[in-house]
Amino acid sequence: MTSTYEKLDEGIKAGKLRVTLGEESHDDLANVIVEAWSNPEYKKRLLTIPSGSPKDYKISGADRTRTKKALEEMGIFLDEPIVLTVRQFATYKMTSKTEIVFPLPEPRGKKSRAEALKKMEEHALGV
Repeated sequence: MTSTYEKLDEGIKAGKLRVTLGEESHDDLANVIVEAWSNPEYKKRLLTIPSGSPKDYKISGADRTRTKKALEEMGIFLDEPIVLTVRQFATYKMTSKTEIVFPLPEPRGKKSRAEALKKMEEHALGV
């Protein structure tokens, strides 16, 4: 059985998904992950698609703005960020070549910065 992360890697290699993660952003991105893990209201603002499958949801301008502002609260400034759950990310099809798409990993253990960095290192895809 193929794992979600293997599907993500396949999508990226096939050019169906675009993920940009700069070295200088790791600390800020780890902070975003921890905040989303520990603050349900922030996570709600951060996720571009509130719940369900990307196939069943049309992303609006308000969804994009909400995600952009949530990232800006944490010091990350991007033009077209899309933040999805790992499950959503696995089936998401980009609608613009300028989107920057990030999956928000699920915690496995302590919801800490160290855990967030570990998740980012393991998969090199996480927010």
